[in-house]
Amino acid sequence: MLSKADEYFVHQTPDPIARSGVDRNFYDRYFLNGYTPDGRVFFGGALGAYPQLGIMDGAFAIRIEDRQYNLHVSRHLANDRTDTVVGPLAIAVIEPLQSLRLTVADNAHGISADLRFDGRHFPVEEERHTRWLGSRLFMDTTRLTQLGRWTGWVRAGGREVRVGPGEPDGEALGTRDRSWGIRGVGLRDPQAAAPPVPAQFHWYWVPAHFEDRVLHFYINEDEQGDAWNVGLVGVKDGGEPERLREARIEPVLEPGTRWPSGGVITGRDKAGGLYRVELQSHRRFYLCGLGYTHADWGHGFNKGPLATGYDEIAVDELGRIHGGSSQETYRFRACWVDGGERVERWLILRREPSAGLVVAERDLEFTVYSALQGSGVPVPAAHFLELDGQWLDRPFFIMDLLPGTAAHPYLPGDQFAGRGEAVAREFWRILGRLARLDHRALGLAGLRNGQAAGRLWERELDHWEAILDENERVIDPILRGAIRWLRRNPPPEPARPAVVHGDYRQGNFLSTPEQGITAILDWEMCHIGDPLEDVAWAINEFWPITRLLPLDQGIAEWEAASGMALDRDALEWWRLFAAVKGSAIWITAEASLMSGRSREPVLVLVAFRSGPIHRNEVLRRMAERGAMG
Repeated sequence: MLSKADEYFVHQTPDPIARSGVDRNFYDRYFLNGYTPDGRVFFGGALGAYPQLGIMDGAFAIRIEDRQYNLHVSRHLANDRTDTVVGPLAIAVIEPLQSLRLTVADNAHGISADLRFDGRHFPVEEERHTRWLGSRLFMDTTRLTQLGRWTGWVRAGGREVRVGPGEPDGEALGTRDRSWGIRGVGLRDPQAAAPPVPAQFHWYWVPAHFEDRVLHFYINEDEQGDAWNVGLVGVKDGGEPERLREARIEPVLEPGTRWPSGGVITGRDKAGGLYRVELQSHRRFYLCGLGYTHADWGHGFNKGPLATGYDEIAVDELGRIHGGSSQETYRFRACWVDGGERVERWLILRREPSAGLVVAERDLEFTVYSALQGSGVPVPAAHFLELDGQWLDRPFFIMDLLPGTAAHPYLPGDQFAGRGEAVAREFWRILGRLARLDHRALGLAGLRNGQAAGRLWERELDHWEAILDENERVIDPILRGAIRWLRRNPPPEPARPAVVHGDYRQGNFLSTPEQGITAILDWEMCHIGDPLEDVAWAINEFWPITRLLPLDQGIAEWEAASGMALDRDALEWWRLFAAVKGSAIWITAEASLMSGRSREPVLVLVAFRSGPIHRNEVLRRMAERGAMG
């Protein structure tokens, strides 16, 4: 199986070049990046060959200010690694180990380029990256790294960038590397080693330009933070690479994430002189634009004989929405290209907290939002669910940001500019429609109690007593006495099991003057149960909807929408249950604070202010039932 490469003195084994290496994860790859020192422009290119997969692919991406344009290319390798052209993308060697040319020919996606890279120094050969996971080779690669300068132009998104001496966008610095060896490429192995070992990979790769020299720091760490490959190399202009000693990095991370906001790199030269580099993050460049972790254009994926793809990334105006105490909530504007059309949308990201008021299944909210689309219960459309914590440290999902504002649950009076009664009536009608839904038909039989045949009240009481058992530092006799009373005096079974929101109240819905209620939010406690649980929660004296509409009128709206008659005696049982449940939630907040798992200010408020309110309610309701002795 001969190829053009066999003409050159490059053989290392008796095999033809096309057959060198036997591991299906063998790869050979260019990676390049460049940027203007002010951070306004950042671009990157990549081209890789995967001989055992028969694929060559690549990408070119450029971020101009806050929008990133990404071109992806792929073709069958045809056993010839000397042909470094894939569709419109090409990389050519002008002078080995010194100068490269990257071009992107005109194409339907409006992104093109002609760029030249010239190195400032002879390339640095990093320490070999070899890593085993149990008995399986995870990585075995060689990498050369070279810092240098770029000249040329890029066109993308109807804009043009020109870099180099005397050009409008000024100097462009950057880095290129060449690496080859073994690492995971193509589709994942369908069978992991037994027992499975997490493929943990934490890497800082920091090439840095200075006026008279360059520095290059790299470190690989395992899941315990122990380094298994680390180096710091300095090269003065016109000099030879010098490996520095005692290399280390002290990163500063954005709170609650693994995004670095800055840090310090230190090392010493042979004479003992200290090097200290202070780091500060600029705008982000998303490596999925170059295929890394891309769902459709991952490295080595078979896209057919020749394929080209394109997408854009723009995430801006990202900000946290404070006030919630069960999930972290962020709003942002996202832009992308779908089917050739540019899409721009405001979205919400909900991320699992480190600790909080409620412990829920990671995919519960996403599942419920998806199931309730078109049901008559207004909820945002949920788009993406990610349970793997490697991306944002903890699981998250993304949904639409809908119009409207939420009323503060603890403030008295009408917060709806005179529309309070109309909002309350709609509130009750929506809750009635929810009670009418068949959870099995919605595909929600997997929720808590979804397969239960009866005694839903007992299952919920067991659930919240278990939460008390886990989080109480001191047994509360008030709550335990109430639980015993509730067990001795159970309510009747509901006419039918219902989808129970679990936290249906003021503060958990959005409304506008024009549209009324636009969304019911915060479904972390959703389960299957007695619909009166939600009714009792909605009228709890901590956040009563009865501020806006008398209870009798609200119940009438609920009965008409649900098709059920409401049992007032049973409702009183659920009102006592609600006070016990609320107390358990506040005790969970206190436990999160006292254990150090959370430092959210809102938990301080609910733990030490809200708890006594519900305990007092428990005492009063028990006294009303003659249960105080």
